[in-house]
Amino acid sequence: MRGVELSGRVEFVGEVPRTGELCAELGGPETLFAHKCFGIGEMPHDGLHAWVRLTPAQTVSWDFRKLASL
Repeated sequence: MRGVELSGRVEFVGEVPRTGELCAELGGPETLFAHKCFGIGEMPHDGLHAWVRLTPAQTVSWDFRKLASL
């Protein structure tokens, strides 16, 4: 098992909750996300989710696979 934990300051991007209001900053990311996750060209907005930007202050990672060699 391996993982990473990021902690820091977050800020909302676009309206909260996200309903599809025009936001130039989210045009590219939402198009890529919709294509990758839903196989469509436009993001479906359900009014239940939001986008956040994380500015990391601390990063912690682990890899328990390395313990097997001890």
